Amino acid sequence: WFLSSSVMFCVVLWPNTVESLRTWLKYWVETPGAMRAAAAVACLIGKVAPEQALEQAQRSFCSVNVSQLTFEHLKESAPDPSLHRLAELTKLGQCDAFVSHSWHDNATAKWEALQTWRKQFRSKRGREPWIWFDKIC
Repeated sequence: WFLSSSVMFCVVLWPNTVESLRTWLKYWVETPGAMRAAAAVACLIGKVAPEQALEQAQRSFCSVNVSQLTFEHLKESAPDPSLHRLAELTKLGQCDAFVSHSWHDNATAKWEALQTWRKQFRSKRGREPWIWFDKIC
C-alpha cells in the first residue's frame, strides 16, 4: 500500500515523473537492456559470466537475408552445415526477427507464411529482412 501510494503521490506532484518513468522503462526494454537480459540468461545456462556471454554473442551472432532462402531450405529437415555459408555476422540488435520452427510443420505453409511476412516487411521498411534462422545460424 505504501509503495503504490508513494508512486501515485510522485505522479500527481511531479508531472515529469511519468515521462521519467517512461524513459527509464524504454531504456531497460530496448536493445541494451535486452542484451543484458540475454547475457544473464546465457550465463545461467552455460555457467559463464554475463560479460563473457555478451562478448561471445557479439563476436558470433549472425543472420541471413530472407531473399537468400529457398523453399528447399525449409522443406528439408536434415541438418546441413553447408547452409551456414548463407549467414553473415550481424551486430546485436540489427537482426529483424528470430525464426525457429518445428520440422514437423507443413513446409509449404511455413514457406507461404514467411513469404507473406517478407512482403509486408519490404512494403513497410523498403528493404529485405534479416533473420536469425535456426537451421542456418
